Amino acid sequence: MLNSSTNNWNYLEKRRYSILFINETFPDNPSYKCAIQALTEIATSNSSSNSLEKYNAAQILEEVGIHLNIHPPVQEDKFALTLAELNLELEPKIINTVNTFI
Repeated sequence: MLNSSTNNWNYLEKRRYSILFINETFPDNPSYKCAIQALTEIATSNSSSNSLEKYNAAQILEEVGIHLNIHPPVQEDKFALTLAELNLELEPKIINTVNTFI
């Protein structure tokens, strides 16, 4: 399911399941390998709207010895990142307005 192109999982769901597989299986298990692949895809994604998920995926990979040198997201996007953590979405216009006030 992690590698299926037909599922509609977002980065957060893929990351959650990947953590489960990494913690509950051994490195030679196919589920473990799929989890590593899914996390690598998240961490190296070109999407700028998921910078928190990219960083979190990279952190998990670092814990198992895979270093991708992904840095934390910039502080200016703190409001958008908080929304992402809560799995909420707002229009970019609203996020920019709130960031201006912050």
